[in-house]
Amino acid sequence: MHLSDAKRAELLHRLDELAKRAGLFEQMDADSSEHKTVNFRVTVHHPGGGSARFLIFSRHFGSEGMWFLHSGYLNPGTQCVFILPRGDDQEGGVLGMVESCEHLDRNIHAVGVRFESEIDADQFAPAQKSEPGGHSPAASLELPHLDARVLILDDQAMDRELLAFHLRSTGLKLSARQRLEDALDAIAHEKFDLLVCELNLAEGPGEQAIELLRKRGFGAPIVVLTSETAPARHAAARKAGAAAVIAKPYNAEALIKVIAHLLSAHSAERARAAAMHVDREPIVSSLSENPDMAPLLEAYITQVSGTLTELAQAIREDDLATVRRLCLAFKGSGAGYGFAPLSTAADTAVRQLDASNSLQKTLPKLNALHDIGRRLSAGEEQKG
Repeated sequence: MHLSDAKRAELLHRLDELAKRAGLFEQMDADSSEHKTVNFRVTVHHPGGGSARFLIFSRHFGSEGMWFLHSGYLNPGTQCVFILPRGDDQEGGVLGMVESCEHLDRNIHAVGVRFESEIDADQFAPAQKSEPGGHSPAASLELPHLDARVLILDDQAMDRELLAFHLRSTGLKLSARQRLEDALDAIAHEKFDLLVCELNLAEGPGEQAIELLRKRGFGAPIVVLTSETAPARHAAARKAGAAAVIAKPYNAEALIKVIAHLLSAHSAERARAAAMHVDREPIVSSLSENPDMAPLLEAYITQVSGTLTELAQAIREDDLATVRRLCLAFKGSGAGYGFAPLSTAADTAVRQLDASNSLQKTLPKLNALHDIGRRLSAGEEQKG
């Protein structure tokens, strides 16, 4: 829940007063003035069955327990497993139980949790007391579980560490590189489902890095996370192949939502493509037996490959007019070079595009067209 600064301050003040009155934990008397805060993730096991994962912003964190604001009600007796960051960049699991849950405002509650056994609170690293951008977190954030691998390309170590802190709470498997060469080597040997890239890299513009990553075959979503404010640079990043551009300092919740959406959309697109790509046999030109056509067919297939790259770029940029123009080019030329399936697929895509005026709704037809274009062959006698 998004709250104004005044409302957030009010709720935190009320939580502090409630915690002092409740006196659940001994450290309240000694430590309450510090309001020590540690951010961590928690899995809540509901008494009636089921569980949910949240990002928690604690209050009065100590050896026996702590308090936090939660966007919902937790029954006393509810078991929780907390994953807390330690100062050595590791994490530790702590079992706790809800002892108190008091309503404060709307769906916001103050929750007091006692740990199953006392912990050494000093070994856990206090997190930032505010979100990037200057806004203090006010309530828990329910986290999606994202089973995916993410590559981070950023030459600023502290930026990489802060991003990793926010994203590891989602279950993402993270790998970071500070040089483009190392990132290119990584995608050549490992499979990543998403890449996060800074625009201002020490070795050159990030948009050039994105373009090279695309040329090397990286087809997963790319998110630009940058302190660069120039609109032209943002536009260049999108043109190079970035799916989203997010400014630093960023809101962690918004970033996680963008990543979750892109991963879901990419997964669905791959599933659709897999369903349509069952037939991988080459599509041989009906004119392949004419030896005089051989150089023309080879030149046409090369041209088709380049046009397919333009088509993919136009789709990423949501450039409906260019997509339609390129499809019409395929429609008009394919059958003339003996590739009737290419003309037919292009015609189908244009009809769908005209009927819906939507690239999203036409995407399955465009994927089918792309598949056919990649399978064109000049014939056995021209190979090798």
